[in-house]
Amino acid sequence: MAMPVSATFDYVAIVPHDPKQRGQPWPARHRSRQGDENFPESRLVGLTPSLQITDGGLTPNAGWNRGRWLPSVQRGRITLSAADRDRATVASASFHVDIGLINALQPADSLHLVRTGKGGLGISVIRGETLLVAAGAVTEVPLGNDLAARYPGEFMQGVEALFREIDPVTASDWFAPLPEVPIEIKYGSQRRLLCRANIKLGPYRLFMDHGFYPGMPGVDVSVAISREGGVCSETAVISCAQLLDGGEIEIVEW
Repeated sequence: MAMPVSATFDYVAIVPHDPKQRGQPWPARHRSRQGDENFPESRLVGLTPSLQITDGGLTPNAGWNRGRWLPSVQRGRITLSAADRDRATVASASFHVDIGLINALQPADSLHLVRTGKGGLGISVIRGETLLVAAGAVTEVPLGNDLAARYPGEFMQGVEALFREIDPVTASDWFAPLPEVPIEIKYGSQRRLLCRANIKLGPYRLFMDHGFYPGMPGVDVSVAISREGGVCSETAVISCAQLLDGGEIEIVEW
């Protein structure tokens, strides 16, 4: 069963111009989507939380751990804290990324953070209108003006129709024969369907650990996207995706 909207978030924060503010809480806001502009529901830490980045230390229990790979890296801890109880389910929520992504941030960069209805976590950094990096559930975060990633709805409708034609019994639970669903990536006229990949697409390097895992509610994709020649290394972005995979998050209740 999918998480309630009140357990999810979709925030954007602008990196402060003053470097001294980086270690202090800075404002974030809920990013409205179509349909919730007039009456936004509660989100995990409300509509106007603060964001603070602190030292997260080295990854504990690095290596193969409970079915996923945890990279041995220095981490940055991102903490989102509610301004008050108004439309906020909890007081704060924290998770970790590779410190290399944090060090790559520059003033006025847009930092986007999501927690999806499947419990997945995603992050992206946009400079101007250009994507620099994205990691985790990348289909749910903004990717700038030249790249798009989404669940391949039309493709999956065709797959479902094919199952119904060949095997109506299987079609009643038609995703069962598909343990993994690809992600649709578009750059210009190029369109790719990928589950596991390490490829170059335009100026971007994509490392895809896995696609969507079907189910109720299922599991989000785990993808690392880095712009070649950017300020954040491909290795750091892959580490971010690995840290975010599984949706591990620390919650502080009211």
